[in-house]
Amino acid sequence: MSTPSTSVSPVGPTENDSTWNGGFVRWFINITDWIKSLSPAGASVYDTRRVIVAPGISYRRVGKAVEVAVSVTAGCPVGLSTLAAAAIPPSLWPPGTNARGECYLGDAQIGQLFVDSATGDVGVIQQTGATRGLAQGLIRYFVD
Repeated sequence: MSTPSTSVSPVGPTENDSTWNGGFVRWFINITDWIKSLSPAGASVYDTRRVIVAPGISYRRVGKAVEVAVSVTAGCPVGLSTLAAAAIPPSLWPPGTNARGECYLGDAQIGQLFVDSATGDVGVIQQTGATRGLAQGLIRYFVD
């Protein structure tokens, strides 16, 4: 599949194109096929809008780009913590490795958010030395 950076939009019809030879119809089909290629296979919409999957956790897919937003107030102990199990639908799991993003933990501390590529879990990794009660940040990645 092509992506916006590698795909070429269809060439529009000219006034010499005959609609009886499929000129306009073929052009319109090419446009719709091109738009479909900008989304993952099987996607029914180009933009899902914001979808809340757990308190303080949501995702949005626009084309093949996925953004997971996290803003939770929960105890985040040192190490790895799952904030929401299987929160992201399987069709939107990151390909290959876990997707990560920077996380603000409060008190000027930072950590990492992640989406597990094998389970769809959303979690936080923090090494600040104490349990933190806040996790805010974004994770961005692309799907096929």
